[in-house]
Amino acid sequence: MLLTGRLRLRQLIRERSDKQYRLTQMNREISDLQKYAQHIADGGITLNEMFNTPASIFTRQMMFMNASAQYAQMSAFNMMNMMQSNPFYQQMMMQSQNPQYQQAYQMMMYNNFYMQGQKQFAQFEADNLKEKQTQLEEERESIKLDIAAIEAEMKDVKEITKQETQEFARIA
Repeated sequence: MLLTGRLRLRQLIRERSDKQYRLTQMNREISDLQKYAQHIADGGITLNEMFNTPASIFTRQMMFMNASAQYAQMSAFNMMNMMQSNPFYQQMMMQSQNPQYQQAYQMMMYNNFYMQGQKQFAQFEADNLKEKQTQLEEERESIKLDIAAIEAEMKDVKEITKQETQEFARIA
């Protein structure tokens, strides 16, 4: 029994080490996701934010930039088409004889629609990040409970092994 106790203790030490390593990875992943969420909060990513991006999420951030731009462009284009089909807008453009004014107004509206599209896409991504973070935090808590259970079992095994060692010493 003494030998199996020591073997079980080694197994528990290995399990605890593996769980602690996974816990460290999860903490880093949660931290990286939080940094990423801060970067995309305003709908866009600055050059400074790109340089300060953790390596683990750099690819995801690049994909976000590309998808965000495409979504915002498509959204702005669709909104402009809807706006231009509005009779009130058509009447307003007919009243303005200045083509520069019309072009400036259209660019301003397009830019506003584009910014709205970026913010919508960023909100969608932020919601996905919250869900992922919640899952990671639940798993992290589960691992913490597993580590506590392993440490409790280690304590018991050490105590039993100690008692068996003392009994063996008395017998020998």
